[in-house]
Amino acid sequence: MKKLFLLSVFLISFTALFAQEQRDLQNYNRGKQLVSYGNWEEAMEVLRPYLDNRRYGSLSNYAHYHFARAAYGNEQHELAKGTLEPLLDNRAWEHQDEARYLLVLALFSQNKNSDALNEIEKIKDPAIRQEAERATYDFLQNANLSWMVLNLRNFGEKNKGFALALRKQLEEKTVMSTEERRVYNEVRDIRLEGEEKPDRKREINQVLEVAVVLPFNYNGGSGVSRLQGNNFVFEYYQGLKLAVEEAKKEGVDVLIRTFDTERNVGVTEKILEDPFFKLADVIIGPVYPEEVSLVSLFAERQGIPQINPLSNLDDNLEVAGKSYLFRPSTTSMSKGILDYAQRKATEKKIAIAYSASAKDELLAKQLAENARRKGFQIVKSEKIEGRNTRDFFSSLGIERGGSPTVNMVVVLSDDPNVASPTFGVIESINSRVPILVPDSWLYFNFASFEMMEHQNIRFIGNNTVDFESPDLETFRESFFDKYQTFPGIFAHLGYETLYWVQENLNPDKGFDFTQNLRRAGFQKGKLTFGYDFTNERANQYVPIMRLEQGALEIE
Repeated sequence: MKKLFLLSVFLISFTALFAQEQRDLQNYNRGKQLVSYGNWEEAMEVLRPYLDNRRYGSLSNYAHYHFARAAYGNEQHELAKGTLEPLLDNRAWEHQDEARYLLVLALFSQNKNSDALNEIEKIKDPAIRQEAERATYDFLQNANLSWMVLNLRNFGEKNKGFALALRKQLEEKTVMSTEERRVYNEVRDIRLEGEEKPDRKREINQVLEVAVVLPFNYNGGSGVSRLQGNNFVFEYYQGLKLAVEEAKKEGVDVLIRTFDTERNVGVTEKILEDPFFKLADVIIGPVYPEEVSLVSLFAERQGIPQINPLSNLDDNLEVAGKSYLFRPSTTSMSKGILDYAQRKATEKKIAIAYSASAKDELLAKQLAENARRKGFQIVKSEKIEGRNTRDFFSSLGIERGGSPTVNMVVVLSDDPNVASPTFGVIESINSRVPILVPDSWLYFNFASFEMMEHQNIRFIGNNTVDFESPDLETFRESFFDKYQTFPGIFAHLGYETLYWVQENLNPDKGFDFTQNLRRAGFQKGKLTFGYDFTNERANQYVPIMRLEQGALEIE
């Protein structure tokens, strides 16, 4: 009930102004005291006689006000409103703004948000108006988001509390709609009067300072002693660390600091208080949406590029202007698939199968929408779980002795539990129709390159490892020498991320990441086929490849 007592500082004792008997004044003052103690019902009983304007004159106005305070505290909001009405009708009473503020609190408590916001517009005193805006923020943090987005023009431009409550709700969302992103960009820099600006000047030097913010203990726990060999984040970091060591040997002045978010937002918030972020030229990580949202907004305020090294989901890019995806976004992947389809699928009939993951469902949706715009017919788009895979292909006439009704199939699943049975079906039907699958299938152990080469399969580029790269064998040997195991795909990506960063942030090119990427255009990777960030903040290079004599060839 802190808000209830904010106005007490505006009211002074008027005891000396009235000539009532001493006992009446004592009872009135006792009623006010009871309000301050939170004894609401007793306070109302003591103050009730003083509501008689004929008998108590001006004192009755103050009694109405304190009675309304007690009613509000007792959650009798309609009674509080009715008690305040005479005060608000009495224009001669000099404390109308205080009474109107209390009315605002009562209206908010009844979820009459529009009425409360309209009343705030009538408050003239700047100090009370500011308190009313703070109350707006407190009450509307859990209000209906759609209603708030719709009413931003009506209230948000005049009431900073409204805009801040809206911003808080949007920042808590994992995925924003296009309209929500647009609204967020309008309100993200708004602050209440007196609120400290978060921006700090960063120290600039000629050293590449890299903050690695990753959820090493994403399954719980802390420290590195219990990290397992199958921990994909740790594997990614091993590749990145090897790249750092090699860069130093080549004379690159690079400093790296590592932070474990533990997949905990509270831990992540503490991490961002570390002084190293005053130096950092780039933040690599995190990877999970709830942490990415927090770190990307911090990075934008500080003017530090923030890279999500593993995700394909680009919803955060439209919200945070300093965020990047090292891999292609789903938007880029959809475009790459359709560019290929326009060249290869002459009859423009496509079928899409996808798994239950958020990325695959989003990519399938974007692909279908964009394909229709380009004149393609989506014959079928269906979620598959492994068991229904054969039925999916059979319904398209893709089976032994069948007549296919499509001339291209796109299967979207990075889950080996879906990919493995799907490949089994593909192998058994020996499809004449080209089937596009994620490049992750190249790294699974359910089929050899030779087995996949004999099928009509194409691979969708996603920072794909170039197995013919002259640097690949050297990397694999160095990794084995250091860690006594061969690198998996995440180690390759960790190594390549740091290589890409140092190529675009260095004393020779400067430390303007966005400008350097724009100027670079397409860049050949050291371990991968390459990347292109021209005018975008996600890799635009999505080649479609097939296996020929054990090597990947771009079609």
